[in-house]
Amino acid sequence: MVTSHYLEERTTQPWHAVARQVGVQSSASIALRQFGAVVATLAVYSDEPDFFKSDIVTTLEQVAEAVSFGLDDLATRSSLQQAQDRALSA
Repeated sequence: MVTSHYLEERTTQPWHAVARQVGVQSSASIALRQFGAVVATLAVYSDEPDFFKSDIVTTLEQVAEAVSFGLDDLATRSSLQQAQDRALSA
């Protein structure tokens, strides 16, 4: 989700005071997934309105995909290690 004019967006209103203090003008939020389920959000902010053009959003989506792949891999490795540990202790 891209918010090009953060301080004009009604949905970001609860955070407008803080955004003004730190200079946020736009934001992008991309879901991070583990086995398809959303487990976190990558949120990036800019001090420029309309900063998140399609090329930047594409890059952020690629980063989120790589992180999600890493989360899947870590969980799979952890499950395999736990299964091995159980098998060895049986």
